[in-house]
Amino acid sequence: MSETDHVARNRASRERLTSVIARLGERTVVLPDGWTAAALLTHLAFWDRFSTARLEKHLRDGAPMELPSETVTDLVNEAGLAQWTATPLSVAAALVTDAAAAMDRVIERGLG
Repeated sequence: MSETDHVARNRASRERLTSVIARLGERTVVLPDGWTAAALLTHLAFWDRFSTARLEKHLRDGAPMELPSETVTDLVNEAGLAQWTATPLSVAAALVTDAAAAMDRVIERGLG
């Protein structure tokens, strides 16, 4: 896959995300296990920021990227759920779109 393919696919993913957010409007969407649509978006924003930080460190230092264990990932998700659920949808939407764009910029720099 070429550099332009990655950039185009990432842009298309961000556009789909923006479309989903627009369809949500200001509704509160409750999901299973105590999650909401806003919590899910905030969760995605957190993990995109986490991944962006890991990739930036890798590009800067050249060291292999560390991955958290499944247990640590589960604990982070459990610990974050209350905060993510309390996040208003409009804030969650801004966080997730900003985080996705930041990750895409780092990927584009890394490909260049």
